[in-house]
Formats: sequence, C-alpha cells, structure tokens
Amino acid sequence: MKLIQLNPETKLPEPTPELLLIGDFKDLMRRVIKIDGDADGRKKIMNYMEIGYIYFSCVYDSRFKLLDGEDRQKKIKELVGLPMGWKPDELVTRCLKIYEDTQVTESTDLVAALSKSIQNLVKYLDNAQKTLASCTIGDAKTVNEYLNTLDRIPKTVENLRQAKAQLDREHDAMSKGMKGRTVNKFELTN
Repeated sequence: MKLIQLNPETKLPEPTPELLLIGDFKDLMRRVIKIDGDADGRKKIMNYMEIGYIYFSCVYDSRFKLLDGEDRQKKIKELVGLPMGWKPDELVTRCLKIYEDTQVTESTDLVAALSKSIQNLVKYLDNAQKTLASCTIGDAKTVNEYLNTLDRIPKTVENLRQAKAQLDREHDAMSKGMKGRTVNKFELTN
C-alpha cells in the first residue's frame, strides 16, 4: 500500500486516501496550524510540510538516509520548507514511527548495511590516499591493501544495486492488490 506519494508537478510528498485511514495521520491532517501564507490554516500548508518531513525521513530509498542527525534534519526541513526552529511534536513523532514501520521489508536491513559499508569504504580510501602520499618504496603492504580494496569496490557496489532492486520489487508488491492489480482507495493490503 502506498501511504504517501510524490506529486508529479511539485515533486513534494502528499498523503494518499489510505494514509488518512490511519488515526494519527488523520489527526495530523485535521489540525489547524496558522503560518505565513495560510493565516487561517485552511490550506494545510504546514500539515503538508510535516507530511513531507515524515516522508523524506522514513522512505526506504530516501537520499537523506546516509546523513546523520542534525545535518539530515536540516536538509529535510530546507527541502520541504519547514522553519529551522521547528521540531517534531508528539503527534509527528508517532507518525514517523508508523511510517517507518511501513517501509520495513526483508531487504531493508541489507540495503542499509551495504550503503553504510560503501560510505565507510569511501572514508577508508580517503584516509589511505593520504597515507599513500607519505609512503616510501618499502611500504608495499599499505599499497597492496589499498589496491585490494579498490579491486573489491565494484563488486560491493553491484551487490548494493541488486539489493536495492530487490527492495524496490518488495515495495512494489506491497502496493499492489491480488494478482498485481492496483489497490483502490478503500482497500488496505498487508
């Protein structure tokens, strides 16, 4: 089931009818928050920004998954237009947890581990380049370790690509009904 979809025109997340069947998300969209540009809160601008924050924080293929803590939150807030002083309240925190739970499949942990491994390899190679710059001719062991690591990177990247493809297939299957048909707005699937 697809709970949040990207608007093809604005490229920003918006709730699907299925999302509004979940109590906490229904409460999130019903609340009235007055901000500049939406003085009476009827346009739900802030509500959509919070939905965007939830989406980019939790969606399984978010480009922000590799960032840590404050930097991640700052970039997501910038993208969806939330004020920098905004912090998730109790309702948004509950919605984050619910949406994050919908993103978990068999391949989720594998993709996360492979992505983190590649990120660590890049850091290792960066440090190794600095070490190689100061190597003498007798430091063959350091050079061999560096070359072996370089040799293994394409296989690791290919493994990540295959794991991501499997994860995409799992998420596509979760958003389909029986026999591959599209789920209607009154139907929920597991």
